[in-house]
Amino acid sequence: MGHLIRGRRAPAACAAILALCSAGCMMSPQHGQNIGRKNDKVLFAGATPFPGQNIVVEALDFQTRKWEKIAEFHTSGTDDAYRDRNGTWYRWPAVLNDGYKPIPDKYWLYIPTNQYRWTALVRARIDGDRDGLCTFRDGCRWPDTRLEDQWEEFGVRDRSGDPAGYVAVFAQ
Repeated sequence: MGHLIRGRRAPAACAAILALCSAGCMMSPQHGQNIGRKNDKVLFAGATPFPGQNIVVEALDFQTRKWEKIAEFHTSGTDDAYRDRNGTWYRWPAVLNDGYKPIPDKYWLYIPTNQYRWTALVRARIDGDRDGLCTFRDGCRWPDTRLEDQWEEFGVRDRSGDPAGYVAVFAQ
């Protein structure tokens, strides 16, 4: 974490950790993930510090520039809690098989310049909150280490260094 705290990045690092610890995160899909084909199902999963929260998964409609709901989940109950030094976390979806959902065709943008020619932007948020949950790039695994450590190593940040609230997924 030391390399993030030097200079001007200290406020961004603190904001990232605070956001992760207070709001939760989306662990899957990961930023830059290639899912194969557009109609393949994607695993949407993450964790928040409260049981029974309503999680809304949204995709960006590139034509209207608005986020639209494509799935909805609830965080697990107290019997399926994950604990680390940051506290107790409740996973969503509680049953991982329930987390596989396709991204509908209307949310894919065709970009003819690379092997994976279709791009979709997706995010998860706690119902009622405006912003998306913290997201991760490829490599994040849980619950092997603390979520705070996972964020430091694998977190996706926007240009200002703050937690990114969405991920890009690609398909052929």
